[in-house]
Amino acid sequence: MSPRRWVVATALCGVVTIARAEATTEELDRLVAAAQAHDPELDARRWTTRATAADAVAGRRALTPRLTLGLTSTVDRPDVAAGALYQLRASDRAAVYAAVTTQTLTGARLELRAELPFERTTASLDLGAGRRASETRGLAPATQVRVQLPLWGGAGDLARLPGHRDRLATELAIVDEAERATAVAAAVRERYWQAVAAMAITALREQSLELARTHLRRAEFLVAAGVHGDDAAARAAVARGEDDLLRARAEQATALAELAALTGLPDVAPTLRPPPPPPPPSREAAWARVLAANPRLRRLRLDADRRAVDRALEVARARPRLELDVTARIGGDAPHLERAVAELTGATAARIQAELVFTTDLDRRGERATRTAAAAARAASDAAEAALQRALRLEVDAAIDALTLAAARAPILAQAEAATAQALAAEDARFDAGVATSTDVLAKQHELTEARWRTWVVAIDAARASVQLAALTGER
Repeated sequence: MSPRRWVVATALCGVVTIARAEATTEELDRLVAAAQAHDPELDARRWTTRATAADAVAGRRALTPRLTLGLTSTVDRPDVAAGALYQLRASDRAAVYAAVTTQTLTGARLELRAELPFERTTASLDLGAGRRASETRGLAPATQVRVQLPLWGGAGDLARLPGHRDRLATELAIVDEAERATAVAAAVRERYWQAVAAMAITALREQSLELARTHLRRAEFLVAAGVHGDDAAARAAVARGEDDLLRARAEQATALAELAALTGLPDVAPTLRPPPPPPPPSREAAWARVLAANPRLRRLRLDADRRAVDRALEVARARPRLELDVTARIGGDAPHLERAVAELTGATAARIQAELVFTTDLDRRGERATRTAAAAARAASDAAEAALQRALRLEVDAAIDALTLAAARAPILAQAEAATAQALAAEDARFDAGVATSTDVLAKQHELTEARWRTWVVAIDAARASVQLAALTGER
């Protein structure tokens, strides 16, 4: 076989060896899904999210309708307020007075109560029906409607903010889960490419050793033919190649074991060819995705919002507040005199009561201190977010710069690898002619191995930069 054909055949063998099982995106996604299902911390955060969501639902029970059923039995002897008799005709006064003073009113009442709370208003409706033992007909149903309305001050915030705090707690638990899932995905992809790098080194060491062994056989033949004096350099190159291959295989086994432990799969053995460097994304588009979806940034904002809600509750408790409480009671459960008058006159007993309640602290310094603390906490949160954004911006720029550099280096290194292969073919021809030595040929073989490894390094660096960018944008 001619030297040129031998070099071409060796190069093709190397390409086939490296590309014998190209990994697809689906395979990497499968490994990520397996690792996320296997990770105990992520599983714990999933259960925490469910528990927090359930706590939020339980915390809203004060804002959900409630039904109360009660059975009440009463025995009363009414006291008559004589002034109320003047509301009747003169001919009815004596009969009413005699009825309410000589009879003992006994009865039973079934109460149905429904509470319909809202974010700023609470309304309740009571429906009652009963029967007096001294009469053959039932009492008129009693209905009570009560509305509690915060008019001014902190009462509305006290009713609204606890629910908002529960929602923030649920969102924070979801972000914690997403952050862990993103970290697991990034770890799998990083270990994946580490394993690929280790396997690439092993493949290159195998190719280098095969080149050294082939050269040794040719050197032995030429020494026997008297073209060269000895083959010591070729034998030393084979020994070094065997040692390098043993160390590369050990590192490959370690990398694959780490990947298997992370994914929980018994046998993980990706064998990949160098992926083409992806085109670098727009800096502004990548930064917009980071601002919208970065887990660390979302966590910081939710923590700040939750602390702001806690401070707002403290401020609301310290603020003056004005509340309106209106109760309307209509029907047979009115006081005994009104009930007797209503039954004689055919009117409906009714009572409407409105109450304004004003609450304030006499010492206003506590409220001012609480407001100052809330403003300082918000300023601290804004400063922390600005610092985190600067750090994230540097990471985004570094990842995009790495992708840009890889895209620019890839074609240059491909040309360098082709030129190095041609130089090795020329050096082999000179060796066959007795002009070059084994040292010259082995040096060219080493240059070819290094050129191939630089191609791998660029591809893996680009893949790692893509992994970093995906983690910054919260990709799972």
